[in-house]
Amino acid sequence: MSKLKKLNIALLTSYSLSGSFTFAGTLQTMTDEQLSASVGQALMSLSYISPQDSRNLEANRSGGDNTIGFYKLGIEAELELNANIKKLQLGCGGVNGAGGCDIDIDNLSLSGLADTANGRVASSAKMTNPFLEFAIKNPESASTRSIAGLRLSAEKVVGLLTAGTENSTTQNGIKNISGFMRIQSDESGYVYGKANTDARRFIASKDATYVVDGVTQTFNNQVSGKVKVTGFLGGLVQPITFQTTDGGFNIPAMNNIPFIRSGVVVNGNRVSSLPLQATLNVPKIEVDRRGVYPESGQTIYANPQESPIDWGFSTPSGVQTQGGIVKAVITDCSGLACIVASPGKVLPTVFMKGAIQGIKADVTINQGLGYIHSLPINSPFSLSLQSQAIKWTGSYYGANPERKNVDGSINNSVSESISDIAQKGWWMSFSDPINLGSVDPVKKIDIAPLFPQIASQITNFLMDERNAASLSESQLGNVITGNGDINVGIGTLNVPGALNLTLNDLQLSGQKFAPNCYGSLKFC
Repeated sequence: MSKLKKLNIALLTSYSLSGSFTFAGTLQTMTDEQLSASVGQALMSLSYISPQDSRNLEANRSGGDNTIGFYKLGIEAELELNANIKKLQLGCGGVNGAGGCDIDIDNLSLSGLADTANGRVASSAKMTNPFLEFAIKNPESASTRSIAGLRLSAEKVVGLLTAGTENSTTQNGIKNISGFMRIQSDESGYVYGKANTDARRFIASKDATYVVDGVTQTFNNQVSGKVKVTGFLGGLVQPITFQTTDGGFNIPAMNNIPFIRSGVVVNGNRVSSLPLQATLNVPKIEVDRRGVYPESGQTIYANPQESPIDWGFSTPSGVQTQGGIVKAVITDCSGLACIVASPGKVLPTVFMKGAIQGIKADVTINQGLGYIHSLPINSPFSLSLQSQAIKWTGSYYGANPERKNVDGSINNSVSESISDIAQKGWWMSFSDPINLGSVDPVKKIDIAPLFPQIASQITNFLMDERNAASLSESQLGNVITGNGDINVGIGTLNVPGALNLTLNDLQLSGQKFAPNCYGSLKFC
């Protein structure tokens, strides 16, 4: 159901002539000065762009059809619309197969910008100068001309478009869409948010068991490395090789870990998910012997620098945690070292002292569009149907927001520019970016899948004899007897490269919306 609140149309808003003259029974000749002083506005306007016109984007694009002209019938008015559509399905069946649609959206609402149900009822989306446009092949030949496409559009639409009935862990609303839109968090051009992580224990075992998203998984978090003795005996005892078997250390929960990436572009047929990629910077993890840091760990927070945006909240700057108890076994030795620790010897109470820093996780989020519910619109908008690919008049062509990285570098694997070319079938297009606001995941992110990668990085570091862990000669007695704490220094490990984490279908806190309770067809 829809309502047309106001249609403010002026057939002729004003008409004036400079100078003075007398109306006669016949038409009078007007001077250029008199004509230039005439002012008026029409209800309807009609325009035509020929295939040879420089404004014809389709004829002038690479690979375009140079036989297409465009007829545009416009209404010089402002339309206001409040509408609820229970199910919008366009382009279903045929080449899309049974049940397949170019556009498939449940519970679609269009209203004015409002954050309450009453506010949505009392407001309407404003469409400035709506128009109907035809793409005509061979427009100058009466015998061969044909319609290649039809577009419903407006020069500007301001309003709130919502899909679905709720922002929850269940997909609802947008099933798939064919079209073009640029997505960012605000006018900055970036997509950003903040994530929280669960507290987890790094279990230093080859068969560490975790429950991730309700599924029991086994990870190989085993760490290997070399240990050298410091002090007088250091020159006599060769490095010992060890391997962890159990135990570990706790990593506390972390809140407000910021992530940011360049804008995202949706440009294709029957898109059902939005591939979001961003980088999470895990703060420095400091570990130490018993009694220095709490066994459960603690997160230190600080105000981040404004780069490239002002976050406006404290972010994790470091993690401090007890570096054990870790159980390990000696796997190799040579010379005098074998007297102290022969292969197979178990070290039951090892504590690590050092730091792991520079952990970056490249997070890939396979985000179903059914988790995107609120689309504030302030943009030219169109819905078109075409029998072939068409570059409609006024459609976007310009810089690709995904090409420029946050640090200013260029991603050469991404095209320099993008173009909104409507593909065969139904096509929904937004010329200007859609601002989603901060995309904060509601659920805490589980970092356990990162542990095998971290364990591998620690192993690569400690197996290099130049980075061997250190053991003071005063600790040799505990190694020989297997009693007491064994404190091992691991130095500072800078994790090279980025770790990889894949997430699926996150509920976003910024996608909450008020239902539109207008009319008999209510989504509330």
